[in-house]
Amino acid sequence: GDGVLIEHVELSGTRVPSRNGAGIRHEGGRLTLRDCRLHHNEMGILSYNERRGELTVEDSEIDSNTAQTELHGRLGHNIYVGRIGRFTLRNSTVRDARIGHLVKSRAAVNLIEDNRLVDSLGASYLIDLADGGAARVIGNRMEKSAAAPNRTAIAYGAESAASSADPLASGGSLLVERNDYRVSGSPGTFVRNHSDTLARLAGNRLPAGTIPLQGPGQVQ
Repeated sequence: GDGVLIEHVELSGTRVPSRNGAGIRHEGGRLTLRDCRLHHNEMGILSYNERRGELTVEDSEIDSNTAQTELHGRLGHNIYVGRIGRFTLRNSTVRDARIGHLVKSRAAVNLIEDNRLVDSLGASYLIDLADGGAARVIGNRMEKSAAAPNRTAIAYGAESAASSADPLASGGSLLVERNDYRVSGSPGTFVRNHSDTLARLAGNRLPAGTIPLQGPGQVQ
């Protein structure tokens, strides 16, 4: 589908033999979720690799999506966006993954603003921008628990941002601005930039002892 709106819908309980049952599987063009709740699926939203695709999630709650896997024990991403053109997450609550990430995206363009991103079960990254790209993370309230298996909140370009095989994943940008970050346990790192892109951090509120940025960039 293209130009699809899903509004005022609750989805839960999706299970499949391959253990990646998604409340919503996005494989088409433009998809918007508004005022929805996706919870207790193996994956919340799972997106295909379709460059013309666009996904917008707003005013929604996505939580507790966790798969049982033989290899990893418990793994699930609340949102896993493939290599699409644009991903927007706005005015939403994303919380309580386990071992997996709250938000993982490989989109060429990412806008993540005015959300509540809360880990209380032991999610890995709060935000994983695995392929880099153009990203703006603005005005979010973010919380990381002591149970998290790593101590980084936001990862950028950890998997393929430096790869010349994908031109949309290189030469990106990263702006992280006016976020309120809280953490239990070791304060760790707020942003880990694995790419050559210069990150820009400005106006973020961080707990004492937190390393604002690891990797190229500047902090204001």
